[in-house]
Amino acid sequence: MSRVFREVLKLAGLPHFTLYDLRHTYATHLLIERAELLYVSHQLGHAKPITTLMYYAHYMPRGDKKHLDRMMTARLAQRQEQSGGSFSPSFAPELRASAATT
Repeated sequence: MSRVFREVLKLAGLPHFTLYDLRHTYATHLLIERAELLYVSHQLGHAKPITTLMYYAHYMPRGDKKHLDRMMTARLAQRQEQSGGSFSPSFAPELRASAATT
């Protein structure tokens, strides 16, 4: 199959690609389109989804920040309660008096 693929590339005047490049492109496009990790893992024949994550996690969209937004909203409310309504953007861990003296 590899030999036939190379011949087709040569006849078409395309640059050098491998069959693995096609596999990688397929997986990448699935993840960019938000296909479920288990589906992509199964399509690639990986025994475990962790294998897929190791090689393709950086292609998974990161635009969904609803979890971060909820955390920030909760932290803002907590700070406002503690400070009587003013907001401090510091997210550094707060030391308790007992922890600071040890």
